[in-house]
Amino acid sequence: MAVGDADDMLARLRTLLPPWFPDEAPILDGLLGGIAALLAFVHGLIAYAKAQTRIATATGGWLDLIAFDFFGLRFLRRAAETDDAFRPRILRELLRPRATREAIRRALVDLTGREPVLQELWNPGDCGGYGIGAIAYAGSGTGEQPVSGYGDNPSAYGIGTFAYVVPAPSQMVSGGAGAWGSLAYPYQTFITAFRPATAGIPELSGYGSPGGGYGVGVIAYADLSQSEAQVTDAEIYATIAATVAAGTIGWTAIQS
Repeated sequence: MAVGDADDMLARLRTLLPPWFPDEAPILDGLLGGIAALLAFVHGLIAYAKAQTRIATATGGWLDLIAFDFFGLRFLRRAAETDDAFRPRILRELLRPRATREAIRRALVDLTGREPVLQELWNPGDCGGYGIGAIAYAGSGTGEQPVSGYGDNPSAYGIGTFAYVVPAPSQMVSGGAGAWGSLAYPYQTFITAFRPATAGIPELSGYGSPGGGYGVGVIAYADLSQSEAQVTDAEIYATIAATVAAGTIGWTAIQS
């Protein structure tokens, strides 16, 4: 017997009866049992309705309704996404910071699971500068070697470590130097976003894999909507557009 179930309600009704009713009364118990079943249903309905009033406990369509109330049609449940996966996405989106560089980075990491590359060409922290920190130019990465600039002690032409380089995408992180700077691009950010690393489509193999090929193994024609990642390029663009500060431009390139 659990609190609120039919047996519990029947026991509660029993305690309200005058003492002259016997402990065993099949006809009386049958009558009270019908009332108890109705009360148990109402109790369960109240508990269910109460749970739907909080994001932490809402389920099913009520969780979708909460998301719609806050975000409209721009933030929807993904295909086959569970409540436990959808709920933390709603909570993160509710208090998501906007307008700052870190906000853009955080939004893309939450969406794709991968660090983007953010570069502001008027920001010496991204591009280096003469006599200021690291400086770089187009080329290939320098591995573990530090890169310094003109007059940056102890580096200058022929002294210390100086190179024209741009790190490979895996080396380029937010705040790292790796591009020519220019004051001709104020209030603009160059963003390289990466599509999420996906496990593909469950139970299907790909070209050249041991389990897949024409007439061999498990293979099928499919489209990206069947991918487990389910993050489209349009969603990446929309996330950036909703996060960048008003009056600024976020030039975006998307890579796999």
